[in-house]
Amino acid sequence: MRVLIYAKRIYFNPSSEKHVISFENFKQAGVYALVCKVSNKIYIGSSVYLGDRLLDYMQPAYLGVRASSPVIRAIVKYGYINFCFVILETCLPELVLEREQFWLDFLKPEYNLSPTAGSTLGVSLSEASKTKISLARLGKTHTLETRQLMSETRRGPNNPMFGKSTSEETKALLSTAFKGPNGPLSGIPRPEEVLHLMRVNHPHTKAVFQYTQDKKELIAKYDSIRQAAEITGISRNYISKCIKDGILAHGKWVFSLTSLF
Repeated sequence: MRVLIYAKRIYFNPSSEKHVISFENFKQAGVYALVCKVSNKIYIGSSVYLGDRLLDYMQPAYLGVRASSPVIRAIVKYGYINFCFVILETCLPELVLEREQFWLDFLKPEYNLSPTAGSTLGVSLSEASKTKISLARLGKTHTLETRQLMSETRRGPNNPMFGKSTSEETKALLSTAFKGPNGPLSGIPRPEEVLHLMRVNHPHTKAVFQYTQDKKELIAKYDSIRQAAEITGISRNYISKCIKDGILAHGKWVFSLTSLF
């Protein structure tokens, strides 16, 4: 399942993670993937409301009117237990089609009937239709009561992931699957844009702020220490030391992991 290495969020058992999916993707726009664990085939899509869109795939009425779609047929055939729901990235609502096109070109998903973002069953929508669909979804919100219910239903024992953890055997299998020449990404170069997304989304990556000596002016904000080093020409180790020890870099600049303003 080559797509998993690029994932921002993964839901291995979507039917039992509905509340988590809804909560974590509330009011977020972006690009998602549906991954079949049996065939390893994928479907790429986008939405200005990711949470709602992913939950749509678990609604019989939604599946019924799209019964001819390859990915819907696969869901019906294999069941949700054999599918992963993946968030590839989140973005501004107006950029979802552009970002969907990037992932379509890069991953070349087998379940998509059209190679063009914004298409439905192989027929491209007009720009006017795309605009109407986008505008129709904008402004849609959950009531305060619904949001409180979503919060309550995912706490403690009610959380579908409560008390669960990935077994050592599963971790070992995943590790082996992605290693060596037989790995799904072996020999495939990754575009710089994808590498950048992987770095930014890494849980240990932290933004870096560069200030003037008197700390009164922000010079730049970087996605990571790596990016700060690449742009300024200052080594990563030296920037890290300046941050840790609270000393000026070359007697001129202040680097910090927190915003001072």
